[in-house]
Amino acid sequence: MEAEYDKVGEGAIEWYDIKYWLQFFELNKDWRTLLGQYADKIRVYPDAKPMLSRLKERHRLILTSNAGREFSRLS
Repeated sequence: MEAEYDKVGEGAIEWYDIKYWLQFFELNKDWRTLLGQYADKIRVYPDAKPMLSRLKERHRLILTSNAGREFSRLS
């Protein structure tokens, strides 16, 4: 399976697209359900939230990431 990721390559937008891979591997799963199953595996660095709270008091914060929007939850 990793070989398929290597064929596409990190430089291609598809490499980061969960919907692309679900279709490519013909997986009958909704991406929301799939991500929900692994939500408990995600960890935030302990200092991230306090630092962001302090920064947002003085600055406008902008999220930038190479991850797909499906992986970013904005609040």
